[in-house]
Parts: sequence; C-alpha cells; structure tokens
Amino acid sequence: SFASIRTMSSKVIFNAGMTCEGCSGAITRILKKVPGVEDINCDLEPEKVEDRTVTVTGAGLDADDMLAKLEKWAAAAGKTVSLKSKMAT
Repeated sequence: SFASIRTMSSKVIFNAGMTCEGCSGAITRILKKVPGVEDINCDLEPEKVEDRTVTVTGAGLDADDMLAKLEKWAAAAGKTVSLKSKMAT
C-alpha cells in the first residue's frame, strides 16, 4: 500500500539570535515557504540570546537552503544564525 511509502522525516535545529516575538515571527514566515516544512518551533526561553533555537520538522528538508534564507534575515536584522544540528527522525 502507498501508506507504507513515505518520505523520510527530518528535524533541523538552528541557533538564532531572536530577541522578541517579531524575530520569531519573521523566521516562521521565512521557513513556512520552504518545501517540506511541516512544523516550526521558536524557543525564546533561554536567557542567553545565543542559546535560543528554531526547530524545524518536515520531510526532505534542505538545511543549507533554510540556513541561507535565515542568513539573509540575520544580515538585514543585525542578528546571528547558525546550523546547530540536523537528523533524520
């Protein structure tokens, strides 16, 4: 059956220098346009800005493409962003 055939799901985590809901909202809008993205979770809880993360889950995710898009946002917003990890789930 077709139900048993599925694209491998993956999770990509970025460190992003988000300082407010505006930052996380911008990141969410950018990543929602990327093919395969199913869920985006921005964590603003850590006290240190550099410890704040964006976790993206979906199918067939291109971490490099997402990072390039986030780097454009970071440059324009004067923020930092980096790839923390990527894994198949």
